[in-house]
Amino acid sequence: MYNPEHPLKRLSEYERAPAQPAWAASAVLFLTAATMLASMPLPWHHKTIPGDGYTNLYGYAGASWLFVMAAIAAGFGIRLARASPGGYTKSLLTILAFSVFLAMFADYIDSQGRAAHEFADPFFGSGFFVGLGATGMLIIASVLTWRART
Repeated sequence: MYNPEHPLKRLSEYERAPAQPAWAASAVLFLTAATMLASMPLPWHHKTIPGDGYTNLYGYAGASWLFVMAAIAAGFGIRLARASPGGYTKSLLTILAFSVFLAMFADYIDSQGRAAHEFADPFFGSGFFVGLGATGMLIIASVLTWRART
């Protein structure tokens, strides 16, 4: 019913609230970068030394690519803390999450294959699992970014 006290407005007269920065995704990205860096001094795999046993392979030597991914994740965290995510930001963050997931899977398969070649049991140290947790957090940050209002 038409009410003369509250006349109808055109849709173009309503103002849309400005989009806010994606604070939750930004916080998760900073935590992801810190977790990736925390996995570096931890053992990731064993490296067999012929006739001598094995030595631990730490993240610095075996997963140095994760330094670059941590820097990119922190960069996305800064971007999302300053402004709402756009289409390119969402897409690039999704590509980053998928790339890190594939790299962790490749690291897992590589360790399995190396252990089978050397007739030993594969070893996955705490650093590998911390890095795997950081990968999960990166995927969560990507989902939060897609759900953020633009």
